Amino acid sequence: MMYGDWYSGPENNGIFTQELEIPVPEVVQNNGSFYLHTFLVRSGDSPDPSGVNGPYRPDYTVHRTRKMNRLKKRKYGKTHNLLTGTTVATEEEIMVQKYFASRKILPLFKTM
Repeated sequence: MMYGDWYSGPENNGIFTQELEIPVPEVVQNNGSFYLHTFLVRSGDSPDPSGVNGPYRPDYTVHRTRKMNRLKKRKYGKTHNLLTGTTVATEEEIMVQKYFASRKILPLFKTM
């Protein structure tokens, strides 16, 4: 990529994209956090401050971090008839309600 080159890329519009499939560990699936770290450096430079993989130049290094998942409280409706004390839910729905009652937070993954 070159700065100011608005006509590069597969469609000659200056846009480059790359799609990846990243395996998500079980820890992240169970309410863990998942971050994307993006580095832009000049050709031949390294984003590593130790300088092992090439010269590190902080003036020419751009780093952004984005959280890729959000945590949302899980909601599951419970329907009871307050007059008779009975429910219209099936046995399976009652079991699902009890299962999800112990898991208060649900991870949501963003798609780009």
